[in-house]
Amino acid sequence: MKILITGCHGQVGYCLVQRLNKRRGVEVIAYDREDLDITNSEQVSTIVAQLKPVSLLMLQLILL
Repeated sequence: MKILITGCHGQVGYCLVQRLNKRRGVEVIAYDREDLDITNSEQVSTIVAQLKPVSLLMLQLILL
């Protein structure tokens, strides 16, 4: 199972990546703000289309 996580350098994202990486059959793909701008819908759509994750967990904080 492939899981895409954004916000992997935050507290929740980091802990979740660490836990999921220990599970068999789970492939974690983790991005942070430097790697993926979640406010850019075209960029997010492209990444999701390429990776085809089963789940997308967006844990990244958006500061306005």
